[in-house]
Amino acid sequence: ADCVQPAHSDEMTPDQSSDINTNQASTLAWGTRMKGFIICFVLGVFCSILHHVPDWSVSAADDHVC
Repeated sequence: ADCVQPAHSDEMTPDQSSDINTNQASTLAWGTRMKGFIICFVLGVFCSILHHVPDWSVSAADDHVC
């Protein structure tokens, strides 16, 4: 009977302690993370399109040269 340990103990194992530290380090909610991802994705697409606009304008101007 002395070998039985309680189901809930105040002492944490190292694995439990690292899990708590990880959870405390990630303070952003899931919805906030998704909004951030979507904003960064849209900005990336926008910058990629913006990068190619001079190519389109040059080729469009070349088409109209006599």
